[in-house]
Amino acid sequence: MASGSIFSEGDYQSYDFVVPYLKSVLGFIGITDISVFRAEGLGLPVVQDTALSKGIESIVIA
Repeated sequence: MASGSIFSEGDYQSYDFVVPYLKSVLGFIGITDISVFRAEGLGLPVVQDTALSKGIESIVIA
């Protein structure tokens, strides 16, 4: 998922509705093995330059 702010930690963590929603919807249809990859902070000038590369680096295929 991509977001303009950082919702995985800090003050805005309580506003993260995307991950719980997707887990609920996918769980309802039987998909329970879910991995979340985040590209977050894309709208924040402080972390904007590294946000996408951090998201890509977090993807691990085992």
